[in-house]
Amino acid sequence: MPNVAKYAHVNSGILKADDESGGYNDSDEATIPVVRIARKMRGGSQSWLVEAADGFHYVAKFRNNPQGSRTLANEWISHRILRHLGIATPIIQRLKFGSELISANPDLVMHFGNRAARVEAGTHLGSMFPGDPAETAVYDFLPDRMLRDVANLQDFLGTLVVDRWVSNVDVRQAVFFRGKPRVWAPCVAAHGSKRAIIALMIDHGLSFGGARWEFSDAPSSGIFGNPIVYTVTASKACVRGWVDRVLYFPERVIEDALSEVPDEWIDGERGELESLGEKLLTRRQAVAQSVDRALSGVFARP
Repeated sequence: MPNVAKYAHVNSGILKADDESGGYNDSDEATIPVVRIARKMRGGSQSWLVEAADGFHYVAKFRNNPQGSRTLANEWISHRILRHLGIATPIIQRLKFGSELISANPDLVMHFGNRAARVEAGTHLGSMFPGDPAETAVYDFLPDRMLRDVANLQDFLGTLVVDRWVSNVDVRQAVFFRGKPRVWAPCVAAHGSKRAIIALMIDHGLSFGGARWEFSDAPSSGIFGNPIVYTVTASKACVRGWVDRVLYFPERVIEDALSEVPDEWIDGERGELESLGEKLLTRRQAVAQSVDRALSGVFARP
């Protein structure tokens, strides 16, 4: 069973690589075999909790999920952006599902209305579960009084700026658990080694309009359901700080992220993916206005 020290090692290695090269190298060249299927998760992508050969658990998303294989590329690119900005989000890895494992788990299927399809053998995406599922309680909702105590609450504002940039057409999704900020949210220094409530930003598959790979600015795109996360942190200076970080976001990070996306996830559409990256970089200039519109809507709520 992986321990906190191992999680800290993986996280610190990724953040160090982000700072130095724009990508992370913990297992950039590796596809980690899955050794056990645990259980099905909720959500439109029909993900499953699995255990991999590195000893960690992952929420696995599959190429032939109902939202389309492009959503895996969207997850990968959005994750790289968030990690580079120091926003807490689960580590992602490429996971290998062998044919024998799939055959031994007949429930491992994708449902499309009345039709079902087996998960395909090959490379899929895994989002690391924050701890041992048997020991770590993870929640997708907190009451207001607890939400205000989240150690990295400012990450919601930063993620809103990113979501408006990448045109995430979903509402903002996050999970919460108790852990050490130095392990899970290293940019939060105030808590030291004390355990605190951590928010992890999850589910970025509907960035870039999901499978459409297009940009829009719907008023509710990327907005978290409880406006407290913004009212506590959204001073003009904080908003401007996040917007500036997007305006001057390094092009090499986007280029590296695009190059890392496996061909299996984009079905020969490498040219379309590169075009998406070019449009994303051009779109940086429109982020400030988009964020202002989104926050105006949030603060206008009764």
